Amino acid sequence: VNSILRHTAEVLEMKTNGELEELYEKTAWFYDEKYKRAGACYEVFARSVSPSIASEESGLNDCKIDEKQKEVLLANIQRRLTPQAVKCRA
Repeated sequence: VNSILRHTAEVLEMKTNGELEELYEKTAWFYDEKYKRAGACYEVFARSVSPSIASEESGLNDCKIDEKQKEVLLANIQRRLTPQAVKCRA
């Protein structure tokens, strides 16, 4: 989760620690508080790339980030948390 949010901040050209902290407050810490346990944001992020969930119900609709931030964050989540394809050979 930390690397996803850090990379999102880099892509969005956030320069100060305050901007990064604000991104954390609106995403990771928001979900940890909402579900009242540490690490809940990982599950929300993982569900947002799950093929069984419709794209409009990405799970990120609750957090208070703008569309550009949501788009970049979702792209990073998809890149990092999508399971790798496994080749089976006979």
